[in-house]
Amino acid sequence: MRILFLISLFISYELMASELVQTGPWLRSRRSDYRYVTTYKIHKIKRPLTSFPWIEEDCHDVGNRFANWSKSMAYEIVYSGNVSFNLLGFLDLEFGKEKAKTIEFTFQRWVTPTLGLKARHILHEEFEIWEGETLKEYQSGSDLITKNKPTSFRLEKMNYGISVVREVLEVCPE
Repeated sequence: MRILFLISLFISYELMASELVQTGPWLRSRRSDYRYVTTYKIHKIKRPLTSFPWIEEDCHDVGNRFANWSKSMAYEIVYSGNVSFNLLGFLDLEFGKEKAKTIEFTFQRWVTPTLGLKARHILHEEFEIWEGETLKEYQSGSDLITKNKPTSFRLEKMNYGISVVREVLEVCPE
């Protein structure tokens, strides 16, 4: 089941740009040909990050970099393995090893003020949610048979990024 899911994700990832029903190539087995068919939708989300404060520029502010936001996400992957022996019911031996790897992503956006505008800058996050299902089709001669029920998947926060939206409050008199 996991292999089917991973193969369907790979096929979906390859054909992501069209956002339509995608079918994989026919593969040969002993009794019939088969292929994976993946149907999915991509939902694009853009919403303000309310946990971050907005930044307001005044009429006289001008420059290259005024203020900035930064957001970081860290993931830790741990691999471990243990072997234990029980000798004659009273002697226990255990050997093991563990390895950890941390991956960190940081997103940063700078605000550039414009002379003569009073504006508010609000930080937004943008990402995609992929929803769909994959099924396996068999072809024996000219008959097309769908034998298994679809495997659903939902991938959240794909193609993640942050952006700044400028809301002009007032055009200042010169």
